Amino acid sequence: MILSFSESIYRALVFLVISCPCAIAISVPLSYFSGIGASSKEGILIKGSDYLDALGNIKEIIFDKTGTITTGDFTEYKLEILDNNYSEKDIINYFISGEKLSLHPIAKSIINIFKNHKPTMNITDFKEITGKGIEYKLNNHYIKIGSSEFCKAKDNSNAIYLNIDSKNIAKLLLYDGIKKDVETKLTDADLKNIFNKM
Repeated sequence: MILSFSESIYRALVFLVISCPCAIAISVPLSYFSGIGASSKEGILIKGSDYLDALGNIKEIIFDKTGTITTGDFTEYKLEILDNNYSEKDIINYFISGEKLSLHPIAKSIINIFKNHKPTMNITDFKEITGKGIEYKLNNHYIKIGSSEFCKAKDNSNAIYLNIDSKNIAKLLLYDGIKKDVETKLTDADLKNIFNKM
């Protein structure tokens, strides 16, 4: 009787399991440990075998961390004024007055982008809300700077919003390039075109 290749493999595995079940039981966790160990050597942290199994079904990965695949060095920006009662100079002053007290990396980028502007110094009640933004008082106005959710914006974009007395006054979009060693289908020029259309 002639067996196909797949049938031969199947019968060999059946024989292996019957003759030596302990070796099979030991090899499964060892393969997980090997996979997790090899990943950690490449700087990839996998928190357990369940996550390693899940990786086999992944079709796309979305990175939402500045500095993971991007440089983290924001050099270009777009400022959209939502209330014409405020000038660009006023809006920049509100941004840098609050961000100069923040420890967030994006705050440092904003300060660097607007380094030619001098911030107002008489800020009170400054608070930094982790993962959301900052809030403070300036000249009897309540200021919030942060995500669309934090500032209750309607468009839910990735912009940084300036909210004065519960009204969104402006939004700031920042751009940072892709790291040189990251493999991607998009070029830096492609990303800049996407950024300019936002």
